[in-house]
Formats: sequence, C-alpha cells, structure tokens
Amino acid sequence: MEVKNKTMYHIQNTDKFKNIWQVGNIITISDKFNSNLCEAVKKYSPAVYSDGDNDEVKRISFDRIIDHYMDEDKFKTIDKELALRMMNEARCIIKNSNLSRREKIMEEYRLEHCPNIPSRYHSIWLADEKSLEFWLKELNKRDYFNLFKVEVTGNLFKSSDMFIPDDILTNDEMYEYTEKYWNPIFTEEIEEKRAEYLFQGKVKILSKEKMK
Repeated sequence: MEVKNKTMYHIQNTDKFKNIWQVGNIITISDKFNSNLCEAVKKYSPAVYSDGDNDEVKRISFDRIIDHYMDEDKFKTIDKELALRMMNEARCIIKNSNLSRREKIMEEYRLEHCPNIPSRYHSIWLADEKSLEFWLKELNKRDYFNLFKVEVTGNLFKSSDMFIPDDILTNDEMYEYTEKYWNPIFTEEIEEKRAEYLFQGKVKILSKEKMK
C-alpha cells in the first residue's frame, strides 16, 4: 500500500545506525538496506569457537564437539559447568538455525508470489498506535532501544507476527503456511494489537519518544 506523510512508530536498536537515527533526518529505505534480520541470517553458522591445539582458538562445527564427547571416556569428563555451556550453545544454534530457515522460506515465497511487497530483509519495522503497546512490552529491553515517531512516504505493508509460521513445520509446510503472513486476513482483535509493518521509502524522523 502506498502511503504519504503517514505517522508511525519505529523501535530502533541503540547500537545500530546511531548517526542516522537523529531527529530531523530523512532516511531512504531501499533494497540496498539490510535489516538486522537480514544481517543475522547472513551471519548464521552452526559453529562455535573452541580451544584447539597450542591454545589456538578456532571455529568448529558444533556437531564435532558433540561427537568428541560421545566417546565413553570423554563423556565422563563433562562437569556441570561444561554441560550447561554446551546446552546453551546448542540452544543458540538451534534458535538461529530455525530463524534462518524460516526467513529464507518466507523470502522465497514473497519473491515468487508477491515481489512488490517490502522484503523482511530490506525494510524497517514499524508500529501504529494500536500495536505499539504490545511491541514495547514484547521487547522489554528499554536500555537497548529508542522509540521514534516517524513520518513515512512509500510502500507500507501490514501483517502480524501471529501469521509467522511455526518452527516445528517442515520446509514444505512452512512454505504453504507463509501465505498467511504475506496475504493476512485480520479476524481477531489480538491480531490487530500485534500488527507489524514493513516499510520501504522515505522516513522522516519527527521525534524521540519516551519508552513506556
């Protein structure tokens, strides 16, 4: 949907683009822009850093570390601290793997069926008055985010995180399900309260708001 001078809200990571996100600036979001999500997918690897020979730290696929400790004698050397570290590493790898798989499938569907809709890879996330409260509570990291009121002119797409496919789905199932995200039908109030907007175009930063 094309919009002009529409007021929206953007929650910005304080560590990203500090020099750009200043009141009064006008930002252009195009296909050349990489969102935080895009960067996360590009940088994903099922590897961890581990001590190697001669105290050399190197990157190694995590399954090799597990194979190493599957040996009966090596398994006995796993103490509670090491077990917790391995579980945490495994959790992070699985979580990032799920995100990477899901986003690639969602982008594949978009490119094939609705390429004119802004990409999750190359757009910024926005909220409106109704959904802002939910997203502020969901993030719940006020020290790491700034809230800006913005005026946008360009291509604005509305959906909801409730339409994002679940990680338990197979690739084929996820591809079919992702249609709900790119062709959303809002039937419940909760979906409106959890609406998210993808935007490409010109963004004028009107003001920095207090995090509620």
